[in-house]
Amino acid sequence: MGRDIAERRRTTVERLDVALAEGRLTTAEHRDRVAAAYDAHIDLRLAELVADLPARAGEPAWTDAHRVRALDLHHAAMYLGEALTTGALTPEEYRKRLTRIAGTLTYATLKRQLDGVPGPPGPPDRGRLLVTDADRRHAAARIDRALADDRLTRDDHAGLGRALQRVRRYRDLDRVLADLTPLDEAAIDVAPPAPSAGRSGTAASMSRSGTAASMSRSGPDATRKLSGCALLVMLAVAVTLVPIGAGILL
Repeated sequence: MGRDIAERRRTTVERLDVALAEGRLTTAEHRDRVAAAYDAHIDLRLAELVADLPARAGEPAWTDAHRVRALDLHHAAMYLGEALTTGALTPEEYRKRLTRIAGTLTYATLKRQLDGVPGPPGPPDRGRLLVTDADRRHAAARIDRALADDRLTRDDHAGLGRALQRVRRYRDLDRVLADLTPLDEAAIDVAPPAPSAGRSGTAASMSRSGTAASMSRSGPDATRKLSGCALLVMLAVAVTLVPIGAGILL
C-alpha cells in the first residue's frame, strides 16, 4: 500500500512539474502543490491537486476547467491583435480584453475574452464572429449597387445603411442582407450573356478559311518556282551528257 501511494505521489509531482514548465502554475503554486502531494495519504487528495491540469504535456484541447498555458495566453493576445487590425475590435475593446487576459487562469475565462474572435481551437461559429471592416465595406457596396441598379428604393437603401451600422456579428449581417440576396441573384440573371460557342466557332472557321485562301494563293507561285528549278537541273544534266555522247561516237 505504501509503495502504491508513493508511486502515485511521484506521478502527481511529475504532472505538477510539467504544469510549471508550461506556465500553467506559478512558482509559488507549484511549490505549495508539491508539498501537499508529499503529505497526501489518499488518492482523492492527489487527484484534487491536478484536477485543473491536463493529463499530458502540451494538451491542445482548451478544456474549460483546465489552467491556461503561457503559450495559449500568447496566442490569445495575437488573436486579439489580428481582430484589432481587421476592425473586428475597436482599440478600446482590444485594450480591455488584453488587460483581462493577463489575469486569466482557466480556459473558460480565456474563451470569454476571445468571444467573437477567430483563432481558438475548434470549428468557429461564423454567426458569432465579429464582422471585419472589409466585410462591412463589401456589404455597403452591395447595398449601394442595388440602389444604383434601381433594385432598391432610396428609403430601403437608407434603412439598410442604418441597420448595417448597428451590425456587430455575422449573424446580424446575414439578417441585414437576407432581403438583398435575391435581388443580387436577379441581377445576375439579367447580366449580358457570355460569347456563345457559335461565335467562337465562326471566328475559328473564318481563321481557317483565311489560312486556306492564303495557301491557295501561294500555290501557283510555289509551283512556278519548282518548275524553274527542275528545268535548270535538266539543262545541267544535258550539258554534262553531250560531251560524253560525243566521245562514245568517236
